[in-house]
Amino acid sequence: MGGHALGSRALGFVFTISLLLQGLLTACHTAGEPDAASLNCHLETPPADSGEMAGEGGQLRIYPRSTEMPPHYSGCQTAWAEDRSTHAWIVMVQTHYLKGSVTELRTIDSLGEKLCRYNHGTRVEGPRRCPSFKTANGREASLPPGCLETLAHSAQDENVPCLLQYQ
Repeated sequence: MGGHALGSRALGFVFTISLLLQGLLTACHTAGEPDAASLNCHLETPPADSGEMAGEGGQLRIYPRSTEMPPHYSGCQTAWAEDRSTHAWIVMVQTHYLKGSVTELRTIDSLGEKLCRYNHGTRVEGPRRCPSFKTANGREASLPPGCLETLAHSAQDENVPCLLQYQ
């Protein structure tokens, strides 16, 4: 992260989050769905106001931030990682919600591509390694835009406001 070293608790936090997101790629399938249900599902790059997280070797972006998703949100929440060699953003994980409930989770990890589908609180399609509905229905938390820069270049006591906004 450069700059000043983070405390071990903050570093452990960042490391844990990066492990959760590492190696996941996806695309959102929205064919035949109403426009409202495909909100944010076709973004190729993260918008400027995307949330941030530190990942192994780079930065992760999450859009929309969980704080911006209403309880009955219909659309996708996407996490991207920056490919440092090409400076391109790669979709890592995308969760599709309909009226606040996850309907599809697409990822690619070290075991390959994974598509998990859910209906009314139950997994209806996908391999055993699909997360439970409760886990899949969670929203990816992130830091506000600019917090990674603050964490990298400020004294530890200045980091607290950013870390408190992890949502």
